[in-house]
Amino acid sequence: MKQSSMDIKNGVGPSKVFLPNDGRAYVHLINFLIDQFPAISKDEWVSRMNDALVLNQEGVPQSPDALFEPNTYIYYYRRVQDEELIPFDEQIVYQDEHLLIADKPHFLPVTPGGHYLQETLLVRLRNKTGIQDLSPIHRIDRETAGLVAFSKMPSERDLYQALFRERQVLKVYEAIAPYLDELKDRFPIHYQSRIEESEQFMQMHEVDGEPNSDTTIHLLEMKSSWAKYRLELG
Repeated sequence: MKQSSMDIKNGVGPSKVFLPNDGRAYVHLINFLIDQFPAISKDEWVSRMNDALVLNQEGVPQSPDALFEPNTYIYYYRRVQDEELIPFDEQIVYQDEHLLIADKPHFLPVTPGGHYLQETLLVRLRNKTGIQDLSPIHRIDRETAGLVAFSKMPSERDLYQALFRERQVLKVYEAIAPYLDELKDRFPIHYQSRIEESEQFMQMHEVDGEPNSDTTIHLLEMKSSWAKYRLELG
């Protein structure tokens, strides 16, 4: 496989799709792509193919008249039309040969998804630093500002991610939210729930079932109907 033909481009790596031999009579690859991804127009697929953004498993760019070859893989690069600009900047606060730590602003997604591609922390940092092997080792919501750790070395990535999976890293958040007077005698509050991976890449959600997460909520200060809280996630 010509891996150099499928390098990260503009901070974005390719997505991989299997071409099944399931009886559907496709002659051309583009017809399969249109059926597989109905939200993407034929004109957009033609444009991506003309820009060498669709490749076969050997790394060879596929033209709009390329044939459908079942039981193989193709790779394609995402594009987002009229992507919204996030008017806040990230800051790199630490890095060494193993890790990069960035301070993420509010409203900037960590990884590509949905309507966000270039305007994500991962892609911005890859483009800014030139480090194409950067990969986040934990999650933080788009609406949340805070520190995000990235691994620089693919061989070390799972070791760092395991620290979070095994709860050996204490995650601390601060939040401003409405104050409820009936809770004043209950702090610190311990909240347990079950968190699992969602269908969205690098995202989690709360589901029913035996708790696997434990959050301790401290009241730091209050003003009128609002309060500042500290959340420690175990």
